[in-house]
Formats: sequence, C-alpha cells, structure tokens
Amino acid sequence: MTQTKRLRTSMPTFKKQSGIASMLILLMIGLSLTAAIIGSVYHIRVTQEQSISVHAQTQAQVRAWSAAEVTRQYFQMLRQDATEWETFYTALTAALAAGTPVDINLGMDDVTAKILRTELLTSRALEGEMPHIVVQITAIAAEDTRAHSSSTLEVMYTGTEPTTGESVPNNSTINFHGGLKMTGGIDVFKDKGDTTAYEINVIGNVDIGSTSITGVDIIRSTGSIKFNGGSSFFKELHANCDIHLSSGASAGLLSATNNICAFNVTYPNGKVNEDVIANGSIHISGSKWGTVTALAGKGDLQKCAVDAERLCDPQVSGVRLSGTPTITTVNSRGDIIVENSATITNMYAEGNISITWGFTLKEKATYGGNFKFPDNGGHLAPENKRQKIPGYTLDLSPALPVNIRKEVFDVNALKPAANYVFYVDPDKTTLRVTLKNIQGIPNGNYYLFHGKIGNTVFNDWACLVPKPSQASDCVIKIGAGHDVLQSILISYKWDAKTKTGKWTLDGTSLAPGIAFFEGDLTISTGTYYNTLLATGNVDTAGKMDMYAPNFAGYNGQQNDKTYAPTGICVNKYFPNVVPTQLCKNGEYLYNAVNGIANYAVMAGSCTDNTCDTYQGGDIKTGASTDIRGAVKAGNLFVSSGNTTVHGYITALAQREILKHSIGAKTTVDLRDLPPGYDPTGSSSVPGAGEAGASGSMDIRWSRYL
Repeated sequence: MTQTKRLRTSMPTFKKQSGIASMLILLMIGLSLTAAIIGSVYHIRVTQEQSISVHAQTQAQVRAWSAAEVTRQYFQMLRQDATEWETFYTALTAALAAGTPVDINLGMDDVTAKILRTELLTSRALEGEMPHIVVQITAIAAEDTRAHSSSTLEVMYTGTEPTTGESVPNNSTINFHGGLKMTGGIDVFKDKGDTTAYEINVIGNVDIGSTSITGVDIIRSTGSIKFNGGSSFFKELHANCDIHLSSGASAGLLSATNNICAFNVTYPNGKVNEDVIANGSIHISGSKWGTVTALAGKGDLQKCAVDAERLCDPQVSGVRLSGTPTITTVNSRGDIIVENSATITNMYAEGNISITWGFTLKEKATYGGNFKFPDNGGHLAPENKRQKIPGYTLDLSPALPVNIRKEVFDVNALKPAANYVFYVDPDKTTLRVTLKNIQGIPNGNYYLFHGKIGNTVFNDWACLVPKPSQASDCVIKIGAGHDVLQSILISYKWDAKTKTGKWTLDGTSLAPGIAFFEGDLTISTGTYYNTLLATGNVDTAGKMDMYAPNFAGYNGQQNDKTYAPTGICVNKYFPNVVPTQLCKNGEYLYNAVNGIANYAVMAGSCTDNTCDTYQGGDIKTGASTDIRGAVKAGNLFVSSGNTTVHGYITALAQREILKHSIGAKTTVDLRDLPPGYDPTGSSSVPGAGEAGASGSMDIRWSRYL
C-alpha cells in the first residue's frame, strides 16, 4: 500500500481505482489511527451505571459529540494537502455511488459512525463551491443496565479551500470580517510574563482615528490600513493593499502588497522601526527608519483586494523621501528620490537616485541608472561612496499577502447543546421553552408562565400547560427578576410591522447553562451564568455582567480562588437547577459541549443550506458591559459604551458589508483567567477553526435523530 509523504506512519493514500471494499478498509484504518493520535484529548472516561436514565442520556450525547470532533479532526488533516484531499474525496464519492453508507471506525467504544452522502454546494458566503460531508454518529451509554440509552447525531462538515500566503496564528483577540472603523480605544491586558503577540485580524479595511491601542502587537488586514493620529506602536502591520500612517501611530514592521505612505510618525521610548516592505512604492516623510524596501511593482506582486481602499500615491516608482528622515538602508527595484535633508547609511536602486536638496550618505550608494543631484550641491555623497552597475538587480523578498479564512457561523448548529430553547407558538403570544439535560426534569417542551397560582407568584416557571391551575402543573423556575420572587426576568414582544420578535432579560439572573433564543435578544440589567445564543441580534443595556459556563465553572471557585460570584453546578440563585451535560458526580465538565461553553454570547443564523441569506448576527454593547467569555457575532460587533470582554471577539459580516465600529473604550482582559476556560472559544464550534493558509473542515450543522 502506497503511503503519503506527509503522514508516513499513519495516513494511507486512497487510489481512485480502489473498490468499495478497499475503500471501507482504508477508511477504517485511517480513522482508527487518527482517533488514536487525538484520543487522549477527546476520550470520554468509561461511564458507570446510573440510577437515573437522563444521566446516561447525557453521557451518550457527550460521546456522540466527541466522536463528531474526532471525525472533524480527521477531515481537517486531509484538507491540509489538496492532492491528498482530492484522492480521498474522489474515492469516497465513488464508494457512496453504490447507494450504501460508508462505515467508519473511530476506535471509540460504544460508538458507530457512517458517512451518508457528499455534496458540492455553491456558496456566496464560503466564496465558491465547497465540499460537504454528512456523517451519522450513534453513541451508547450504560449498555446492559437499567439506565441504557443512546444518542444519534447527524453532522454536516463543510470544507474551505487551501490558499497560499502568510498564515495567521490563533492569537487574534479581535477577528473582524467586513472592515473595522475605530474612534474609541482598545486595551488588551495580559498576565505578567505572557509573551504572546496578540493580534487584530480584519477581512476588509482598517480605519483608526486619533485614539490609542495598547496591548495589541499585530494588525493584519486583507484590505488597507489607515491610522490618522493616536500614539500607538505595533510590532507589525500587514495589509493586502496600502498602509497610510500620519501624525502618530508607528510600527516595527510595515508590510503592504501595494504602497506605503508614512508621515510624521512618532516612536515611544525604546521603540524603533526595523523594516518597511511594499510590493509597490513608498513615500516616507520624517522620523527614523530601519530598512526601507520597495519592489516597485515588478514581478506582478503589486496587488490590492477588490474592496480595498486606495490610500496613498507616492508619485514615484520606487522610494520617495521627504521631511528629513533618517534611514539605515533603502532598497528600490525602481528609483529613489530624496527631496529634503535625508540621512541614509546605505542605498541601493535598480534605477536612478535623484537628490533635490540636503542629503547625507554615510556609507554607500549602488545603482543601475544615474545619480542625479543639483548644481548647487546640497548633498554629501562623494564619488568614492557611489557605484554605478549597469543592469544592476536586487534580490528582494516581497510582502506576503494576508490570508484570513472566511468563516461561516450559524447559531442553529448549536441548538442541540442548549438546556433552554425559548420560542413562541404561531400566535406570537404563547411563550414556550424546551428543557433538556436539567437534573430531575424530563426533556421536553413546556410553557413559559408568568402569573399566580392561587395566591403564589409563579413568574418565569416552565409549566406543563399554558394556564396552570395548581403548583404541580409547573416543574421548575428558570428566571429571577429584580425581585427574585415577585418580578419577571424573561419577556417577549412581537413587532407585527417588522415581523420580528425580541426577547428581553431584565432582572437578577437566568438559570445556569446554555440558553437558545429564537429571535432578537436584549440583555438588560442582571448577572448571567450562561452561553446566550440568539438567531437574531443581541444588544446590551444597563449595567450587566455575563459569565460563560466555563468561566464560572462548578461553583465559581478553583483552588480556593474566586472567579465568579457563583457557579453552574452550584448556583445561589437556582440551587435546584443543574445542567447535567456540564455537571456530573461533583465535577464540572469543561469539554462536554466542545467548547461552546467558553462563549458568553453568540448571535446570527443562516436561512438556507448554503448560508447565502442570513438573519441577525449583530452584537451591540452599551453602557457598562462586562463579559467574561468569548463573543461571536455572525454579522457586526458595535461597541458604544465602555465594554470589557475577558475573551476573544469575532464578528463575521455575513449579512451586510459594513464596518464594525468601536466607538468607546473596549477592553480585552486576558489576565488571571480560570483554569479550564479558553478565551479563544473552540475550534470545534461551527464556523470557527484555525484561520490561515490551509484548507479546513468545520461543522456546518448538526441535529439529533
């Protein structure tokens, strides 16, 4: 059997002429070995017999999700190599053509899986025709006991194509698609001794006014970057078109696939510029610089993205210097023009070097054209420092394009993981809630009741009937208003004119766990220990605090240190409400829902299979908002009040191409985070994954059968 070069010890190569039997064997071998490699991360410990079957059901669901992640990791490995993936996908499609699902062996006890079908769907959101693979996974828990249960999960995996260029690591504290306009500042705080280079990654243009950004080392843009004022210093700025700096902001490295213009930049004490690289041309005025390199458009490297803003015109093919700069080295595959009192140690040009006035050359000038200077002198470049070499060429490395993989996020894919699903009946007035994985409460659909039964207030209760007449008609209280016993937390309003519905949380707290809302959601005052999911938009109003389940943990404490006022399994507001997929045997399960519980809020949903139409997805923060969890907006993130997020922020512009706006101080605080909480979110969350140059497979949607 021929083995691939990339995975000699573990990954067999599929041949297009292989029969179905060979295909099945090879899939079993490949997936078994893959499961062995990553099994230590996703293996669920052997379950014990439970007295209540709902516990076993939770175990079965956890196993099914773990198997789904093992499968995704396998597909992800294949996607790293285009040839390897094509061979696999062709063989798989041929095997499925016989009309029989392809069984796969994940190497996990009590788990079976089979590939049902493949699809090629053209998607505007994914920018092309992308492969889809549908897999059915069945997991069993507590077999041969009274608590026996099983869970069947159907998952669609979506691929993105491998690309070339500069890979983007997962240090992006802010990841925006659709551009970024910033008039308010951003501060990123990290633990002492943390050497991570934190980033802002933007698909689109970056426009930052006179403000400050601290704690961010790198900004990458698939469009252009514009800074006007401010006092920020960055280790690196990368753009797929132009970079324009003026009156303040500076960087150690400027890298642009088109032009760079920098005027009167300032450097904080101890900070210096090391490199300026443009595939087009460069105009620098004033300040001190390291190595300045312009490829002058040679080699078909000078490019801009279609929607990139054109920000500068150096008016020269090469390097233009004005305003008394001091530069260590200037490289140009075109010309160099010095307009006013520059001081340069070394300069190299394939074309001409032209001096207008006030030039000092410390060491050497080498050029292929002519050295031009005015008759009245105005330069200090004697002949012994100048060398003309006809046909002179420079071997220069270009600025690499930024590749940020476009994500597609659909909150509906997370619905199966929710403990509470809030929706309304067709009359738009009857409030409903689906409960799942709540200790002692049967899974099912309930009515959300506000009112009295006799003389007792039953607000925010899940009940068996729409108008309960006795206490036994209701099963559990899931909301606490401002007055925990008397007032209402959860309300809903339908707007007949816009045909949209909005849920509002205004009070003390919601029952802990994962909550899913069909429609828009306003989070007003209160403290919430949840992952809040909405198919529409989310906005915050008033003073409120949010704790992602993985941030709060079991009881808000770890190692005698308090991270949250209360927890998920032990919650002072809801002592009788325990989400069983997160809490088991006196422990909190951080990986039970594949990282979803690292998020505090996520919004936006697809309305068709290819996600070409989208609803909601805006997350807008106002007033004083403190979010202890990661944030994902399927469309826009807008901050208009002081906002603190103890996790990464992602906004994907899937509904409309508008710039995300940060109009007030936004703080990303990564200090002193609790063990078990991952501020990046999770690569297994649908629409997430590693951004970069390689292809990937993500979960597009999932459902229980």
